[in-house]
Formats: sequence, structure tokens, C-alpha cells
Amino acid sequence: MGGEMGMELLSRMKKNNIAVGAAFFDGGPFLHFPGFVSRLLGNKFKTIVGNLRGKTLAEALQEPTIVKFSGGKPERYSNMLGPICQNAAFMSDETLEREADACVTFDYPAMDRDFQKRLTFFYSKEESAWRFCHRKLQNSYPFAHYKLVSGYGHVGYPGEHLAEYCDWLSAAARGDNMTGTFKRTQELKKGENMATAQQIMKKKTFIKEEMDRQLTKKQSDYLWKKSTGRLADILDQYASLPKGVHTHTDSFIFPAAAIYLTAKEHIPADKAYSIIENSAIANTSAMGEKLAKMMKIPGMSSFFISLWDPISRKMFGESCGFQNVFYPREKGAYRMDIVACPYNRYFTELGCPELTKIFCENDERTYGNLPGLQFIRTSTLGKGGERCDFYLKKVKR
Repeated sequence: MGGEMGMELLSRMKKNNIAVGAAFFDGGPFLHFPGFVSRLLGNKFKTIVGNLRGKTLAEALQEPTIVKFSGGKPERYSNMLGPICQNAAFMSDETLEREADACVTFDYPAMDRDFQKRLTFFYSKEESAWRFCHRKLQNSYPFAHYKLVSGYGHVGYPGEHLAEYCDWLSAAARGDNMTGTFKRTQELKKGENMATAQQIMKKKTFIKEEMDRQLTKKQSDYLWKKSTGRLADILDQYASLPKGVHTHTDSFIFPAAAIYLTAKEHIPADKAYSIIENSAIANTSAMGEKLAKMMKIPGMSSFFISLWDPISRKMFGESCGFQNVFYPREKGAYRMDIVACPYNRYFTELGCPELTKIFCENDERTYGNLPGLQFIRTSTLGKGGERCDFYLKKVKR
């Protein structure tokens, strides 16, 4: 609510030629939804505030909606909740409705390039506000400054880092656009990304084994360490991706790209490629063998096919960065096409589109030799096709 009011104030000041040196927004939702969604969220907002009527601060901190809103750490919001509890008792239903409406009808007032450079938007990347509005916000104000931290709820950062936060606000008041004031945050974020990268790389031992096989131990260890650092940088670069897309990028796409691109800088490209390809072949072939044993269990092939519609919609659907064509159900078979996917997109963006083919072929190695099932594929995005077709059907043994 405060963010929307602040942007409206900025817009009016600008129209009236009142100078603004800089502006800092922490956790502004900046939402704009269709009418029915607005009403739904408005009712939720009224429920949250209504639940605080007549509550003491201690009681408010135990409210389930507050606990969830705070990311499980409601004590961070003690200074904020105290006045809200006091004011909630005097807020009419009409006031709540107007507040709720203001929260979901933000219209993104136009700002020229120079003015955008005076704006700083600060979020924790877990905030629902950031996930809902970041695309529209960044499209509307591409020249503004965007700063992200991790591990905090809505406007939760100052509750634990007040002195640093005040330094940032002082810098904004001086009009220096936060130059140099985010050093500690950047160091913290870098450390978090490195820790995440190390955890991801621990699960890629099958790639390390192939690297050890093709290279000297010293060279392999050096490239692995460099690749881990590169992965941390890539995670930082793509921190704002939707949660579903992160399922694929962080576990598969980014580590493969980091290892391959790093290796290419030190060894021939074809050798770097073979490390990724050979390790993928070994890993997915082993997975295919395990599935093949399972398919020998009576009734398992039918059950396996029945799982694919809910699995593909959840794991390989729009929320995970895919675009699909789903076909009518067919007895004893499942058919789907993927016409766009995060593997093709992000490998291409990172400069290694050739890796897409390997991950397309992983499907053939995993599902291509299952007893009682036939996996049919005629084209893939990784080989230049218009789609990856996925057709799995029962056949007589």
C-alpha cells in the first residue's frame, strides 16, 4: 500500500515540477489484476486486517496469516504490527475495501529514463510481491535500480539489519542512487549463491566422474571449482525466475552450462561436449534400466502411462517454462508435444544451445527400451525441429 501511494506521490510531484532526487521502495506489490482477482485478494486483505481487530501485539504475532506472511518469523514485524493493531479497531469496512482496491489496481505511471534512474526497488526474492510484479515493474521501469536479497519475508530485511538499511536510505536521500551502499548485501548474496551452487554440484558426481576419466585429477578439480563459481554467478543472474522454472534451471540446465562453458575455456570444445554427453548417457541409461525392471511388474506399464498426464502438466507445463500441446486421451497411450522449453531457451541465452540436444536425447535413453511400452519421437527442439513430440503407448510383449 505504501509503495503504491509513494509512486502516485512521485507521479504528481513530477507533473507539478517538484524536484525529486531519489526514491527507495521496499517490497512494493505494485499489483494490477482483473476485477474478479481484485475482489478475491481484496477479501483476503480485509480478512487479515479484520483478524487484528481487538488483538494485542502478542496475539497478532501468533495469527496464522501473519506467521505465513512473515515467512515464519513474525517477530521481525513487531514494530509494524503494534500500530496496525491499534488502528485496525477504528478502520471501517469501507476503508478496508478502498485500501484493498488500491493494493490491486496499480497503473504504473509513466516515468522518463532519467527519472527512472532515481528509483530503487528492493525485495527479498521469496516475496510474493516480487514474484507477482517483477516482470511488469521491470518492463515499465527498465532503467531503475533493482536490488534483491534472499531469506526474508515482506519488508523483513530492516528487522534484522536496521543499521545497514538506514545507511541505504541515507544514501538514497543524498541522491547517489545507492552507489556502493549494497556492498554488504552483494557479498551476502554472493555467499548464498556459492553455497547453493556447491550443494547443486554435490549432486553432479556422475559428471565429475566423467571429467576425472577424461582429464588429469588436478585439471578436473580445477575446472570443477571454476564451474561451481560460474554456477553461482548464473544463479545470481537468473535469481528472479519463477519457482517452477527454477526446478529445471537450477538442477539441470545451469550446472550443465556452467561446467561445459568453463571446460571449453581450457580444453577443446568437442572434449568439453563429450564430458556432458557421456555423463548424461551413463546417468539416464542407468535410470532407464531401473524403469525397465519396474515395467516387468504386472500392471505397471498401464499405471506408468496413467501418471504421465498429471506429471507432465505439473513438471513440464507452463508454470515450469514449457509450452505444450496436449492431445485427447487415448487408451493405453499418452501423447504430448513440447513446442517451447526452458532447456532450449536458457542454453541458448547462456551461449551453449548445442547442449539442448543432449537433454532431448535423455528422454529416448530413459523411455526408449521399456518392456511393454513403445516410445515414439520424430523430432526435437534440440535438433532444430519445431517440437519435441512425446508419444508413449503399450505394445504386446
